[in-house]
Amino acid sequence: MADEASNRIVLITGASAGLGDAFARAFAARGRHLALVARRVDRLETLAEALARQYGTRSLVIGCDLGRYGAEAEVLGAVDAAGLQVETLVNNAGYSIP
Repeated sequence: MADEASNRIVLITGASAGLGDAFARAFAARGRHLALVARRVDRLETLAEALARQYGTRSLVIGCDLGRYGAEAEVLGAVDAAGLQVETLVNNAGYSIP
């Protein structure tokens, strides 16, 4: 049986830049495995690779626009399909109106 703690993750929305990127780096530095969520998959993949190299952590990359109706079910479905359990949520995704 796999170590249950290894399936616990920090899910970070808006992880492709700014505060989301900073949160991901801070949790990875503490050895936490992550689920990174944002629209820009290329940036998430680059971040996940950097965190794996630097800290040895695993990251599930989930490309998703959380502004779409039903997007939360898509994210949770991806987490469930990977056999992971969200232990901490950093709900950082947002938008602004210029």
